[in-house]
Amino acid sequence: MNRRSFLKAAPAVVALPAVAFASVTAPEGFHRISVEEGDPGYIPYGMLRGDRKKVSIFLNGQKEPAVITADAREGWIKKHIRTPDGNYAHARGELLTEVVHGAVVIEISNKDTVK
Repeated sequence: MNRRSFLKAAPAVVALPAVAFASVTAPEGFHRISVEEGDPGYIPYGMLRGDRKKVSIFLNGQKEPAVITADAREGWIKKHIRTPDGNYAHARGELLTEVVHGAVVIEISNKDTVK
């Protein structure tokens, strides 16, 4: 190997640890969770449910019920709208949804340890 070919190969070798480091720091790759089929977060959600994990979604520190999709990287959730009496809002046979932006935390825990 001469000097020129070594210098061409060196940037590729240096770039590999950076890529590996980025994937290791992600919390298990579950930045997006969704119950909607066809959404990018649907497969990670199915994997968690298959492993009997419980998923809790927090928006700005408050636990959110009835979340359809949560994206921690982009900071938003899609959830069902509730009426002031706590019922689900609907129109023409469809449940109404809204997208809310803020600090999103996806908490994953074992079902056996959850109260």
